Amino acid sequence: MTDRRSLIAGLALAPIVFAMPRAAHASTSAWDMAMSEYLVARKASDASPFSDELCDAMVEAESKLLALPGPHIRAVEWKLSCLQDIAEGCVITPEAIGRVLADVRRLVARG
Repeated sequence: MTDRRSLIAGLALAPIVFAMPRAAHASTSAWDMAMSEYLVARKASDASPFSDELCDAMVEAESKLLALPGPHIRAVEWKLSCLQDIAEGCVITPEAIGRVLADVRRLVARG
């Protein structure tokens, strides 16, 4: 991961955290669609690491995933891994951690 990506991702989190919907139920199909978009954007960004446009698209797709409620434990794992990756040199807000905790609590309550 590049320092540039970490910086952009950290900056991108701030407005997303406050705009996140408070959905009661997580949609697996919405998560899967957003993950597919992220994987395409990441592949393109990795293939052209000096493209600001492709990096921005990847960070936007990543931020969208972080904003969606995680419908399953794999989503929570992905979110924590993503936050860990961008944590160096960035401030991870309590709200960002709170979203992941909300996912965990929802999944635990579901059984």
